[in-house]
Amino acid sequence: MNAELTPREEEIALALLAGEMPKQIAARLWIGRETVKTHTRRLLAKAGYSSIAEMRLGEAIKERDAEILRLRTLLASGRS
Repeated sequence: MNAELTPREEEIALALLAGEMPKQIAARLWIGRETVKTHTRRLLAKAGYSSIAEMRLGEAIKERDAEILRLRTLLASGRS
């Protein structure tokens, strides 16, 4: 994710990307669900996503594209 997130927003974003639900994140971090929702709204806005599902898909596509580039570079250099 390229957005300038606070450490807490980044922590929540990583948890969401790993599949955790906001209720689980709140319990694990000892914060309220509304606090998780607030952080989620802010991080989605900063990253340019409109939903958690869109963020998950967007980040998965970025990871896939990075892996394709890495493999192309390896193949071009003659290594596999």
